[in-house]
Amino acid sequence: MSNRLHAGIVATLLGVAASLNAAGGLEIVPPGVIVIASDTPAATGTIAIRNSGNAPVKLRLSAGPFVSERQEPLMTAAKFPPVPEPIAAGETVPVTVELSNVTEPGYSTAELRNGSARIGELRVLKRVFSFNVAPLGFDSKQPFPIQRVQDEPATLTLFNPDPVTHSFDWSLRQGHRELAGGRVPLLRPNATVDINLPRERGSFLQTLEGTLQSPQSQASLLLRAVPQSPSRIGEYWVSKDIPLQLQRTAGVGAGRDLRQISWILLLLLLGGLTSLYLSYWVPNMLKKINVKAKIEDLTARIHQLRRTPSTLRVLLSVQRNQLRARLDSRNVLSLDFLALAAECEQQAKVLQRHIDVIQKIEHMLLQIEREWESGTTHGPTVLRRMEALLDKSAAQLEQGELPEEELRAVEAQVNQAKQTLGTATEDAKLIAEVLARAVELQRRKKELQPLVAAVGSLAPALDIAKVEDVAWPVGFWKLDYAVTKMEVAASVPETEQPKLLKLLQAHSIEAFEEAIGQARQMREAAEVPEQLKKALQDKKVHVSFHPERPTVNALVSFELELNDPTLNSSAAKRTLSCQWDFNDDFHEYGWRVSHYFRHAGTFNVKAAIKDRNDSLVSLEPVELTVTRQKDDVVGTRTRIELIRLGVALLVVLLSLVAGAKDQLAKLDFVPALVALFLLGVTADQIKNLLAPRTEK
Repeated sequence: MSNRLHAGIVATLLGVAASLNAAGGLEIVPPGVIVIASDTPAATGTIAIRNSGNAPVKLRLSAGPFVSERQEPLMTAAKFPPVPEPIAAGETVPVTVELSNVTEPGYSTAELRNGSARIGELRVLKRVFSFNVAPLGFDSKQPFPIQRVQDEPATLTLFNPDPVTHSFDWSLRQGHRELAGGRVPLLRPNATVDINLPRERGSFLQTLEGTLQSPQSQASLLLRAVPQSPSRIGEYWVSKDIPLQLQRTAGVGAGRDLRQISWILLLLLLGGLTSLYLSYWVPNMLKKINVKAKIEDLTARIHQLRRTPSTLRVLLSVQRNQLRARLDSRNVLSLDFLALAAECEQQAKVLQRHIDVIQKIEHMLLQIEREWESGTTHGPTVLRRMEALLDKSAAQLEQGELPEEELRAVEAQVNQAKQTLGTATEDAKLIAEVLARAVELQRRKKELQPLVAAVGSLAPALDIAKVEDVAWPVGFWKLDYAVTKMEVAASVPETEQPKLLKLLQAHSIEAFEEAIGQARQMREAAEVPEQLKKALQDKKVHVSFHPERPTVNALVSFELELNDPTLNSSAAKRTLSCQWDFNDDFHEYGWRVSHYFRHAGTFNVKAAIKDRNDSLVSLEPVELTVTRQKDDVVGTRTRIELIRLGVALLVVLLSLVAGAKDQLAKLDFVPALVALFLLGVTADQIKNLLAPRTEK
């Protein structure tokens, strides 16, 4: 037993000694790597082996098995041609290595032995190999398209057609700018991998460009094979650059199409509105401003009318306001606006003619007053006839809009009165009429003689009875004044005549009219003033107005009437004045006045009566409801017209979408935007939307 144990120990020691003798201090000289620079599976390389021992060593080299960096077994095999001579101590010799089945890229290692003794690690680096990883479906003849939807992540599928496993870095580049990058640690043969591209966020203009055009740009995908070992990151062996075509879009499918059409319609709409603005809105608005300025000029002229009756003055204001409302009742883009503006302009001219006539009447009435005071050009008979004629003309104008023929007739009357006042012509009929009136007074000469004694200017009325006694023209004017004033004095009882002398002595039309009023009052029953006073104190008076349902900017006539009809026509009423408050900051004076209301609502109309002693009687207010005319609702027609215009414009814009898409396809982004805008501006279909219609 002890002999067998002893023999085993001796055999072991002899094996170890033999192994040490085989290694003999052999070592691989660094770097000891065989680099394969071809894509073939077989290669030949050289390593250097040094004998660092004290005795020569015979080489009997072998290697294997080979493993990858991931410690996976490989099919690689190594052969060493025989070296006949031993390696002397301290000598270094090159050793040829014949490799086969080298297919795995990167590093592979195997144990290098001399005989059975390990002398180191044999390393093989295959740096040149087949690296055909590319996007799935890539055609090397043209760039690979990638569609990137803004604000959404994207993926790119890579395929490995090679029979080997690859580890590689990838980088998506556009010019010198890296858009994205990463590493694929392992991609086996005939396998795919998805790499994630980050979300693309852009500005408003980029979003708009992506919606309208889906712009394309050139890019590249850089793939670089790397060692599979993390410790060797940074080494790159094989790389390839794949051309890409990036298509940036703001969406896909029907949603993007809808947004694209919406933007196209918006740009066309801006162009179309600009076209309508320049072609219709601007000239029509200028026309409206011009017509409105003419209407406003009428306002100043109406305010200058001082002697015109309330009804006529208010009527002019009502007609002016109706012109305003009518002009504003149409939008400047309305189809019939120009026709309406022309109509309003024509009506403004007619209203201007009315005001011109009224101003002439006022001027001539003032001239009559001056003529009466001077007494050198006309007598009161002519002046009173002219005054009556002018009052008749004013009354005709109070009827409202007159037909052209009637307006011309009124103008002719006023012009005739003006010519009559401008010249003093001897008129036999007028002289005969005045003499006949004088003869009638001379029949009461004895009765009227005291008046001549008090007022010497009345003497011609009782002294001149023949035509030859009249000295034209001054003598006739004196006779006319004397006769006219004497007739007023003769119309009242003899006892009352002295009360009129002071007024008859004055040479003014106001004094003469006051004398006429007092004479009328003297002829009335004595109890009438008291009856009138008592009726007012008892408030036996009422306010009436017409129409009963007034509307905005319509003429409303107000009248204060006594319950006793006989008192309404009494001369004593002239001693009273009536003041109206319409609850809208406007006032009028008179027993019968006119007014218009500028706004709808409920108004409390108040009337107050004042005598010459400023004694005031206030009446209960009358509640008045003013409504807006149903056909005067400014905006209803405008809204309908705008809706019609909007629908028609939308139809036209939709018909232009196809042409707009052609522009987008042909031009760059900014020129395309300008082209779309100009397409809307120059489209005849849009311009014709507001063109006047002609009947065939």
